[in-house]
Amino acid sequence: LPFIEALSFSFRPTLLGRAFLPQYTDVALFSEFVAYPGIVGLMLAIAAIIKCRNDRHAQGMIFLAAAGLLLALGGYNPAYWVLIKVVPGFQLFRVPARWLALTAFACAGLAGVGLNNLPLLKTDSWRRELWGIVLVAAFAGLAFLAPLEANEVLGASAPSTIELAVWGITILAIAGLTYMASRIAWISQRMHLLALGLLFAELFAASLSLPFNDLSTPTIWRSQRPAITALLAAQNHNPTAGRFLSLSDTFFDPGDL
Repeated sequence: LPFIEALSFSFRPTLLGRAFLPQYTDVALFSEFVAYPGIVGLMLAIAAIIKCRNDRHAQGMIFLAAAGLLLALGGYNPAYWVLIKVVPGFQLFRVPARWLALTAFACAGLAGVGLNNLPLLKTDSWRRELWGIVLVAAFAGLAFLAPLEANEVLGASAPSTIELAVWGITILAIAGLTYMASRIAWISQRMHLLALGLLFAELFAASLSLPFNDLSTPTIWRSQRPAITALLAAQNHNPTAGRFLSLSDTFFDPGDL
């Protein structure tokens, strides 16, 4: 592919905050740039980096996350131009942002390492939470740069008041859960399940604005299509009507236009 095509849909650094924090708006960020592990996932991942960085699984995931993000930058990463020119295969594909799949996978893996080592993470938990809060706050601040891409990327908008509130509530919920786990035995014993439940609830709520929820207008399942109307009309006038030639092509119905 020509350079301009191979670099198309590179991940824009100004979308970093939007890409890595969950959205709750009606128009979600363009799906090629969505890679958030959730705030709970981010805080578990940063905890794993702090406390489990000597774990070989964590080291591999840290490398994978960094590599995926650097490759996703595409045209914004000078090294990617060299890869297109030198390394076979790189010039055959578009959308470098899809390398974010590696970063998202690695963040999930790091969150898993953090979840698996929760007893270890309870030591100096305030320090871990502080780093997690700093990281989330940094992403939230970067999210305000997203409107710079509003003319080019669907859903590139500054975080709304509701989103900022939900992010803050999520952080408080994690901090409160950690605090209670250090004071109440039964919560400490079920910390894994509680953290997983909170993560599931957060990601499910954020997923409601993603495009896969609206593949088509709901009326397509309820209304009668024009082709069927024509068939029924023909049958009413001539019960033994012959074969029917479609009024539309195989992709769209004229009535939907």
